[in-house]
Amino acid sequence: MAFKLKPELVDAVKGSGDAIRKKEETHRMAEANRAFAHFRSTYLDRKRIKRKRKKSILIDRFLETNEKETKDET
Repeated sequence: MAFKLKPELVDAVKGSGDAIRKKEETHRMAEANRAFAHFRSTYLDRKRIKRKRKKSILIDRFLETNEKETKDET
């Protein structure tokens, strides 16, 4: 364990190695995501609105068919 930990600690002090590379990559991705966050939220809002419209259309159709069936029965 100590043999594997030593190179990691040395790399961390030097600012190189897999752990540092992964950290920097993660930070770059976070910056990119933050820059485009408003596009994503707008897209998701539009998607939710479409879903609500579709749901309300389906409910209206269901209610119409039920009304027709009850009228036909009487």
